[in-house]
Amino acid sequence: MMSASPAVSMIGTDPTEWSTDRALTVRMADQQSQASRATGLQYTPTDPRAWSDGDMGWVIDQPRLRLPNDAEVQMRATTIVHRENGAWKVVHQHASIGVPNDQVEAFRGQ
Repeated sequence: MMSASPAVSMIGTDPTEWSTDRALTVRMADQQSQASRATGLQYTPTDPRAWSDGDMGWVIDQPRLRLPNDAEVQMRATTIVHRENGAWKVVHQHASIGVPNDQVEAFRGQ
């Protein structure tokens, strides 16, 4: 599903979830997919919106992530794709958990 382009990137919520290296990005995506299957995490799209312009496309959504203990968290996700040899391939993916500005230490008192 990943593009062959060296420009592939991935960003997550955790500070260590940042990759602009294609090989590392593929490994990160595989590890997250395996962990989700092993722990029973359920990822449910809520209202995906998708657009394309020529060979570029993008999808945004606010999916819900259900943990094995039945706790749920709403995420924010953006996926950018590129059409390569007739198939859509992921160029960039960003998934994170939104935090209100007043809960960000650096923004307090501003």
